Amino acid sequence: MLNQCSNPLEPVNKPGGEVWLVNGEEQLLVQFKPDSSLTPGQWVELRTYSWVRPQPPVPLSRRKLSNQIASETWKHMVQVGWRRCAPPVRLRKS
Repeated sequence: MLNQCSNPLEPVNKPGGEVWLVNGEEQLLVQFKPDSSLTPGQWVELRTYSWVRPQPPVPLSRRKLSNQIASETWKHMVQVGWRRCAPPVRLRKS
């Protein structure tokens, strides 16, 4: 659904794409991922994680949103200070 674009407020629909937002002050990470288990292109899964570096993210919640609501949520989050980021690197335990 949401992927890299020139304007961070404008989500871009891209099949199979997922996008991450981070809020460093609140130590939260959010993943927007298209949900293909239902009608393709209609639903987005929003996953929220607690992230205290250097530890790996810890899942907090998961919910499904319509594509329209997810897009509005994305725009609001960016407007209030969330930033795009790359997916977190999962640390390997030795």
